Amino acid sequence: MNWARLSQDSPVITLQRILKIALIKADRRVTKTKMAMARFRHGRDFIIRNIQGSKMWLNLGDKGLSSDLYLRGKREDKATDEFQKRLKPGQVIADIGANIGYYALMEAKAVGPKGKIYAIEPIPQNVELLKKNIK
Repeated sequence: MNWARLSQDSPVITLQRILKIALIKADRRVTKTKMAMARFRHGRDFIIRNIQGSKMWLNLGDKGLSSDLYLRGKREDKATDEFQKRLKPGQVIADIGANIGYYALMEAKAVGPKGKIYAIEPIPQNVELLKKNIK
């Protein structure tokens, strides 16, 4: 990464810009991906990205789940694959600690309209994104 060039453009290098440059270097197809940027409560940077067939709001300031999903499009590969194998239409699922809804969205697709997902999350910042993601 050419840090000298970045610092000439702006004295402050934002996390959003660093992630965008890293993603472009890692995946040249990013220019074909339509991404919507948004700012809401608390001035944080967010991006909407297609994750496992669902549009998800991701917090660019998060170093955990959101950054994994932003960079890789998937999290916990083995658990994700296992969920997709075992979930059946019509099931009722309690997703305790739903975070921003990664598994809840996957579960909802698998169980279909006859199934039901109870996504429970205690952290208010995560609940905010969870609500946006399940709309």
